[in-house]
Order: sequence, then C-alpha cells, then structure tokens
Amino acid sequence: MDKIIIRADKKYRNRMLRYLFFGMALGGLIAFAFMPSLLDFAGRTGDRPQMIMHVLFGGLMILFLTLFPLGLYLMAVGKLTLTYGRFPPPGIRVIRDTVLIQGREALQRGRIIIFSSFVLMGLGLWGIVKVYRLALAMLV
Repeated sequence: MDKIIIRADKKYRNRMLRYLFFGMALGGLIAFAFMPSLLDFAGRTGDRPQMIMHVLFGGLMILFLTLFPLGLYLMAVGKLTLTYGRFPPPGIRVIRDTVLIQGREALQRGRIIIFSSFVLMGLGLWGIVKVYRLALAMLV
C-alpha cells in the first residue's frame, strides 16, 4: 500500500512559530516590566507573608488551569480521528510533512489521544486541588 503524505502548510507553520516567539517575548517583557512592582509589593508586605502566599498559590492554580484548554483540544482531535478513521483527521493542518494513518492504527491513535486528554485534564484538576489544600494548610 502506498503511503499518502499530507504536505506541510508552510504559512501555518510560520504563523505558529511567530505566535510562539511573540508569546515568549511578551511573557519576558511582562516579567521584566512587573519585576520592580513585584519586588516592591513583596517589600511592602514583608510583615504580611500570607498576602504573598495568596499571590503565589493563585499563580500556581492558574498554571494548572491552563492544562484544560489543551486537554479539550486534544479531545476534539481524538474524536475527529475516531470519526474519520484517519490521522491526522481532515481539516487539521500539519506543520511538517506527515504520513496519513488510516484504519485500525488511526483508531488506536485516536483512543490514545482521547485518553491523554483526560489524563491532562485530570492532572490539571489534581494540581489545582493540591495547591488549594497546600494553601489551606499553610495559610491557616
């Protein structure tokens, strides 16, 4: 059986790389811009360490919360893979040339992707609960 190759979408790849670099640069600029304010905040709340802990635990919860959108996206890709019996499913653009997988192997891959999405969302929920319990234990 001949292998079917899905060609990479170079415009899409370049756009995703630009988004990645823009996000990294924006994150660095935000961290650099707010570092003096954060240090000043930490200095002013030196007698109130609980406030700093609230900020830190809130940030950790937000980090774990970001796993949910990724899990939902993976679940959608897995469902499309099961529906069409091929991976990558139609409509999904690829950033490098990819061999089309069909049949049983594609269905197995779809199930693995859906399972991975549940694991990812479960880890996000677990992390949020753990951080919350740690915050309750430390801030009481």
